[in-house]
Amino acid sequence: MSVHSFETSHGSPTGVAGVLHGVSGLSHRMLASWRRHRAERALEGLSFDTLKDIGFPSADGLVRHNVAKADSATR
Repeated sequence: MSVHSFETSHGSPTGVAGVLHGVSGLSHRMLASWRRHRAERALEGLSFDTLKDIGFPSADGLVRHNVAKADSATR
């Protein structure tokens, strides 16, 4: 009778436990991705003024910042 370990010497699961661990990790990543997607969709629905009120920079400020950054890098 042989005894099979579900963990290797490094602590990572093997066999059925490894498959379950992989599926679990995949499902967690999918759930996190879906939550990020829903949050982005909610933000896209907000007005420009509301976005500014909660701290998002205006597009004009970003353009000016990037131009100034590029100018200082070329000097």
